[in-house]
Amino acid sequence: MNTKLKVKLLEDRFLGADGKILPDYKFNINLPELKIQNSKLIKKPEDKYETTLFLLEGEGRKEEGGLRTKGYFKFSYVWNEGKWWITDLEGNPTMTAPKELEEDINNFINTYLDYYEKNVPFDLKLKIQNKKKSIHPYITNLPLITVILATFNAEEHLEKALQSVINQIYPNIEYIIIDGGSTDGTIDIIKKYEDFIDYWVSKKDEGIYDAMNKGIICSLGDYLYFLGSDDEVILETVFSSIFIEEIDNIKNSKLIYGNAIFRDSAEIYDGKFLSYKLRFKNLCHQATFYKSELFRTYGLYNTKYKIWADHERNIRFWKVSNPKYLNKAIAVYRRSGVSSSGEIDKDFLSDYEYIMSWIGS
Repeated sequence: MNTKLKVKLLEDRFLGADGKILPDYKFNINLPELKIQNSKLIKKPEDKYETTLFLLEGEGRKEEGGLRTKGYFKFSYVWNEGKWWITDLEGNPTMTAPKELEEDINNFINTYLDYYEKNVPFDLKLKIQNKKKSIHPYITNLPLITVILATFNAEEHLEKALQSVINQIYPNIEYIIIDGGSTDGTIDIIKKYEDFIDYWVSKKDEGIYDAMNKGIICSLGDYLYFLGSDDEVILETVFSSIFIEEIDNIKNSKLIYGNAIFRDSAEIYDGKFLSYKLRFKNLCHQATFYKSELFRTYGLYNTKYKIWADHERNIRFWKVSNPKYLNKAIAVYRRSGVSSSGEIDKDFLSDYEYIMSWIGS
């Protein structure tokens, strides 16, 4: 089951001999029906940043690639009035899906139902069989999940991280990689999987949270998920188990989180026992899915905090997101990330009381 949903929005006349968007057109893409103007999504006044299809070039840019540079884009899709529609970032149907995309969606649903029927208890098989016979599809919503991977000189583990996302059964995943200008074999590995990566850039950055912000700015997903280059999504069914089987259960939550497993000890990071105040324990971002609306409304990671920017943002999000805990293992990760360093972020500590005011006493 390897259906991956995408739609080609640009005609071949806008592509060069290398199959990529011509430089003169790259920042001048206008698709009014999708609210895209000059290669940016039209910004609402309250949004904290503009969503852009491509990151601006600048000093130190090494390379750039992915499906998006060839005119292929991904969006969220919803079944409405007997048709599949492409939605905007607020989930509103904006244009009917092209015929080829609609066929891909329907083929996925049929294949998924066959797969699911073989892997459910006997008492659920009849339910699935009845769904197959129904004109109204079993799946009516396929939100786009953007996976953002920030990396630098990560050739040792990167390939497994890439494969763990590419092999997901869920068909609507946008993969964005922000590389900090690697000098090892990282770029070669990225290029090896370029047909499965939506957008990647290699350029020196100001640290992991700066790289993650760049990924957020150019993401089109309804939900955002951050994976480290030495981490892995634990099973190929993880995304489908959440965004198909749990879709009704999570629809009112802007932050969905579960469990993760430390690779070095097999210890479980159990999200169930997190204090609602998040005072002493951070959410594990490898086990957390964020509605992109949270970042548009409350802002990007504050790069002032070199180590705990994710903790600070999680605290701000917690009270306004109606968090939903799912007792599922999401990822395997190594305690080698910046947040696991054990170092003290003095800027975070100096602002502690102000940050905590977001969740109250």
